[in-house]
Amino acid sequence: GKRANDEAQIVGDLKRLAQRNDAKDEARQSKKLKRPKTDASLMGAGERRCEGTVGCDADKQVLIDRWQTMANGARTVELRRFYVLVAVTLAPHNAWSSARNALDALRKAARDADLGDLTPAFLSSLDSDTISDIISMVNYRNNKAKAVWENSRAVKLNMGRVATTERGYLAYRGVGKELASLLMLVNTPKLAVEWNQSAEEP
Repeated sequence: GKRANDEAQIVGDLKRLAQRNDAKDEARQSKKLKRPKTDASLMGAGERRCEGTVGCDADKQVLIDRWQTMANGARTVELRRFYVLVAVTLAPHNAWSSARNALDALRKAARDADLGDLTPAFLSSLDSDTISDIISMVNYRNNKAKAVWENSRAVKLNMGRVATTERGYLAYRGVGKELASLLMLVNTPKLAVEWNQSAEEP
């Protein structure tokens, strides 16, 4: 009678709860499968056993060359360092080509505004929606745009100088320990000077 009905209701409730949990697990798994991964080439080249980790099976010079070429044509040492910072901010969960195209698009927007090239002042003068439209080729463009804007403003307020310490890099939006370690390796003032000097040599 009543006890049997109560037991049946409990069993039914448990089944419905299990079905909801299964659906949630399936949705989470699907989200994981669809989540874009960082292009391994952003962090290095060649055979890799642990994708997307700094220095994992990647020659340091390969990493340096890969990121410094992002800033080719920079007019000053600090602008070169700023471009590398922006590129690293754009890179996670994106292919190499998307990150590079986004940086190129930002630089083109500055040139179209008759500024010669991209500067922290120009980027921080835009709103995040405008930046998002410019970098439409990257995944998570709205979050990336907010990070680019905040970091540009921070660099502008620091007289155009980019951080030089891990602690300084960690203060930038979108930069965690892994990216801070990468920046400490590939975006030093010494490297920026060397690359700008080599670009000036005949």
